[in-house]
Formats: sequence, C-alpha cells, structure tokens
Amino acid sequence: MNGASSGWLDVPKVSSTMYELTVDGFEKYVDTDWSYVMQVEDTNGKKQSTDTIGFTVGGSKGNNEGGNDNNGESDKDVPSKAPPAPSPRLPKKKVTDSNWTHKGAIQAATGRIMFEFDDGTDQSFVCSGTVVMDGKRSQSIDTKNGRTIIQTAAHCAYNDVLKKFASKAVFIPDQVSTKGDKSNFVSSDDPYGIWYLSF
Repeated sequence: MNGASSGWLDVPKVSSTMYELTVDGFEKYVDTDWSYVMQVEDTNGKKQSTDTIGFTVGGSKGNNEGGNDNNGESDKDVPSKAPPAPSPRLPKKKVTDSNWTHKGAIQAATGRIMFEFDDGTDQSFVCSGTVVMDGKRSQSIDTKNGRTIIQTAAHCAYNDVLKKFASKAVFIPDQVSTKGDKSNFVSSDDPYGIWYLSF
C-alpha cells in the first residue's frame, strides 16, 4: 500500500527447514495492494534480499459507510496507515507432540476414530476424538438414552472430494495404550476395546 510500511520483522524458525510469520489486521484492508521483501543474514553477517513480492488482500468489503471517492470506494475501506506490526520478540518455546502423562479420565475419554469411505478401496483413515457428556447442555451424563457422543472434526466424518460420509467408523478410547503397532479394527489390542459408531 502506498505510503504505509513497517520496519524489519524477525521471522521465527518453526522447524528445521521452515520459518513462519503471521501478521494480523489485514481484514480492514480488503482489495488493497501490498508488497514485502525477505532478507536473510548468514552467520558472517552477509545479507541477501529477495525481489519485491506483491500481493492483494482478498475478502469482502461488506457494507460501505461514509463518502465515496471517484472509484466508488468508501473512504473508510482504505485506511491511511499500515496495521500494527507484531511484537519483534516472539516466544521461542518449542512445542512438541506428546502423550498425556497423567493417565486417568482424560486419557480414557480421548482416543482415535478410524474410518473408511465406500469408495472401492479398503483404505482406512484416522482422526482424534473425545467422549463428551450428552445430557442437558452437555454438562451432565444422561444414563437413560443409551448413547455416547464422540466429538471430532467434520472432515473426519465427511470426504469433501468424494462428497460422502464415512461408511464405517470406530472409536478407540485411550488408543495410545494399544498393544497393536498401529490403529486397527482388533478390539483385543486396546484397553477399552473398540466402540462401533451407529449412523
């Protein structure tokens, strides 16, 4: 955007081969053009920069309020300054994938959903799932309805490419404690067995 800029920002390393930086606040700048330059510096202090990389902020402007200029754009849609830059000192704490170490109800209530789609293959997929209370406002257990609810992400049950819901699915509570070497349909491998889902 002409006339708006920020200083250099440190880009944190998120893996052994990748750096990543997120800048928030662009929702106010729909359909405006921006550009950036990446600069790297080696351990000897030698710097090298990319060419200028341009982009346009996508999205929808919504309702226009205020006066319009000659291009039909609201003067409120194109701010005169750049969004605030993120803090240059981002946390450098490394986050790793690990198992719940405290056992108990949380470990027993979480597990893996293994599912298949009726697509002519026997390929299985896995997602995480959690047992949730199914009583009033999900805050109590309803022992009269004879059901257990497993919460998971929508893409675990629906294949957007095939436009189909899973044709077979099981929930494996505390699957991390399995005796098997991977997720499978063998109930005796898992401490709480396999729960077959009803559709």
